Amino acid sequence: MYKDEVNETTANNYNRILVGCTYQLFKNLKIQANYGHFMYSDKAKEALGYGTSEQIQIMGLFKF
Repeated sequence: MYKDEVNETTANNYNRILVGCTYQLFKNLKIQANYGHFMYSDKAKEALGYGTSEQIQIMGLFKF
């Protein structure tokens, strides 16, 4: 968790839950998916207009 002590109304004030999964298709190829749920502080929520947000990340890793 990163907490911005200087400006409490920025999107940097959050707690985050991260869940991920990695699947190896072949010896040299992996697929990875991550889900992040962000929960913002009350002051940041008031300034931003929302209290939570979500992020989905999908990656492919290839090594040779």
